[in-house]
Amino acid sequence: LQIGERLQVINVVENSLAAKAGLEPGDRILQINGTYVPKTKDAVAFINAEIAPTLDHSQPISFLVIRGRTAVQLSTASS
Repeated sequence: LQIGERLQVINVVENSLAAKAGLEPGDRILQINGTYVPKTKDAVAFINAEIAPTLDHSQPISFLVIRGRTAVQLSTASS
């Protein structure tokens, strides 16, 4: 992730939850689990408060990202 005003994916680690969700370098994350995260600090706060404490890989995590000029909905849920 790039630290700055907007949250942008820089790299995706193979076999990670980000890879499972389908995140790609360059994606700009707008929402995580339906919560709007307009800035990096908002995403970090949300992840620390809502995702990390219950992260056991059984609950899907959803993302709304901008890829190029298109909004794309992604999820760690198995398809």
